Amino acid sequence: MKKKRLGLLGITILCVSLLTLTACRSNKDEDSTAASSSTSASTASQASKESGSESKEAPAQTLTEKEKKELKVIGTKTGAKNEYDVVLSNQTGAALEKMAVKDITVSEFEGNLLEKAAPFENEEQGVLYFTPTSEETTDSSEDPEAWAVVSGYDLSFATKDGQTYILHSFPFEDAKEVTLRIDGNIAYIDYVSTTTGDSISTLEMEKALNE
Repeated sequence: MKKKRLGLLGITILCVSLLTLTACRSNKDEDSTAASSSTSASTASQASKESGSESKEAPAQTLTEKEKKELKVIGTKTGAKNEYDVVLSNQTGAALEKMAVKDITVSEFEGNLLEKAAPFENEEQGVLYFTPTSEETTDSSEDPEAWAVVSGYDLSFATKDGQTYILHSFPFEDAKEVTLRIDGNIAYIDYVSTTTGDSISTLEMEKALNE
């Protein structure tokens, strides 16, 4: 009888041991699966981030000096230290026959920068060369509070049909490439600021000035 009880006890202990071993193996398998899933998710997340970074569009590239030399010359290239050169892209929808630049303190435009380059066709590009005659204009009013330093230039152009447009405060110092556009009876420009890197449109400003 005692031997029989000992035999049953041994069997019971063996069964408990087997159950414990099975449970441990099951837990290890679950931990391994979870770790594998976590690693896969992390890898997928990283790959997604890298893919998103690579899919960003590269900023528009400016023209090289060689490409600029192949474009139409607008104005006169002087080589002066204070000379400006800006690539113009004509997207006005019309050919341009005249173009002039004036100091903002002067009332009338003079000359024609397109005299040797007209017509400046729609969708054509050219390099505008402009050398200021002075770097700043001052108000010599007797009232000291009215004195101010004013600088800047306006640009005008006329289409083949004789319609004239004015671009106020042309960004000679803040743009390397400028797109000329027309909206109704208003001319404006799009360009990327060399100072901030922002894309700028002067449409709203020109609308306000024409009201």
